[in-house]
Amino acid sequence: MPSFRVNGGPLHATPWPFDPATFSWRTIDVPVPLSEVRDGTNTIEFAPGSEAALSNVNLILIAGSPVP
Repeated sequence: MPSFRVNGGPLHATPWPFDPATFSWRTIDVPVPLSEVRDGTNTIEFAPGSEAALSNVNLILIAGSPVP
């Protein structure tokens, strides 16, 4: 899995939890430090050098706002 950065922050290495010999579409979630996320538009960049194909990349916040 490629390394990624959010909004120009540091690169984060992502371990590949799947069998590397199997070539099929997979879904993976990757934690992103909340301190790197901004209000409004965010940018996700991936470092080159991976053989993985990426598609349908989203930044989803789970429990992203405090509950009163």
